[in-house]
Amino acid sequence: MFKNKISTTQKIETIIGKETVLGGNLTSKGSVRIDGSFKGDLFSRSDVIIGEDGFVQANISCVNAILAGRIEGNIKTEGKLDIRATGVLIGDAEVGSLTVEDGAVLTGRCVMKLREDKRAGKKEFKPSLIAHEGSQGQGGGSPEEEEKKKESALEKEKGARLNIAAGEKGQGKKK
Repeated sequence: MFKNKISTTQKIETIIGKETVLGGNLTSKGSVRIDGSFKGDLFSRSDVIIGEDGFVQANISCVNAILAGRIEGNIKTEGKLDIRATGVLIGDAEVGSLTVEDGAVLTGRCVMKLREDKRAGKKEFKPSLIAHEGSQGQGGGSPEEEEKKKESALEKEKGARLNIAAGEKGQGKKK
């Protein structure tokens, strides 16, 4: 189904064919396409394409990647990771951007790099700052500062609970 649709704008320099099994470390300045099996580490200064029949047990570092087969390992792209409907990624991903088609599988952690927001001329918020309770997406501080704010808020809440509890005990004695 996707065999004819998987293409890249650049010429593919290295092809690991459907009946090929290769192991070791692979380094390439050009694009790499894997339709067979590969085990090891893969570094490309260009694009990596894993075809529908491709099976890779490796850590991959590249510019862009298209995944229609299976990767067991971590992947790091400077640009885009495109996981097609037949694609399976068992491992972590660090990407510039991510596309996941319906039916694809991503089991692991995905981190999208900070990038310049061209509309506002500012960097996007770090996800860890957006997710803090009570921050309401305001963020802006370092993770250490945010942790101190959370601890301070918890201490205030604990103190308020103690005051309420002491007040209730005091009221009970007055009656």
